[in-house]
Amino acid sequence: MENGVEQEVEIDLGELFKKLLKQWKFIVLTCFVTTLAAMLITIFLIPKQYESRISMYVNNNQKSSEAINMNDINVSKSLVNTYMALLKSDCIMDMIVDEINKDSSEEQYSLQAVKGMITCNQVNGTEIFEVIVKTGDPELSAHIAEYIGEIAPVEISRVFKSGSVEIVDRAKVPQYKCAPSVTANTIIGGFIGLVISCGTVVLTSMMNQKVNEPKDFENKYDIPLLGIIPDRLKN
Repeated sequence: MENGVEQEVEIDLGELFKKLLKQWKFIVLTCFVTTLAAMLITIFLIPKQYESRISMYVNNNQKSSEAINMNDINVSKSLVNTYMALLKSDCIMDMIVDEINKDSSEEQYSLQAVKGMITCNQVNGTEIFEVIVKTGDPELSAHIAEYIGEIAPVEISRVFKSGSVEIVDRAKVPQYKCAPSVTANTIIGGFIGLVISCGTVVLTSMMNQKVNEPKDFENKYDIPLLGIIPDRLKN
């Protein structure tokens, strides 16, 4: 800023679009490189994750011979979050750690590591909740989920002295990985390449102060051009 006069940078979208078109090879090459890099990193460097789950039904009715009424259903729904919190407690997690570490002669899992493997979700606001176990080993995921299904009814009865849970769906060994997604990461990689390449072209264009054509001079300084000195070296 000089003498209180501000210089504003005006961006001609039409000219900018033309410059992007001129640099289409650079943009395509950058997108190709980032897309390929994202795909290869996803396939070879990011650890695969396998997910196994088990679902349970919360039953608040103590007498199986009695019909279940709406009050029992509402109470069961309210107990779901309480039971899920119990399953994520250090007491239960310690039991899971001991179970998986006793069969593992190589890698020993910590309490925090096991907590990170397990999530609990209520199913559509019903009395059913599911425990999801995600690890890098499909058999380990299924083993942990099945073990939770074994200890959950016992521990819930021990702590709350009322209510119970019943297994709805038992754990299965996953056949396919759940993460990472090669397709999603590849698309993200291509998008990142597009942003980087277009951003580079735009930034370079805005920082370029050279006047290549008479039209550039008039657009830049907003004053008429009186004459042009010919470049004799080109003749």
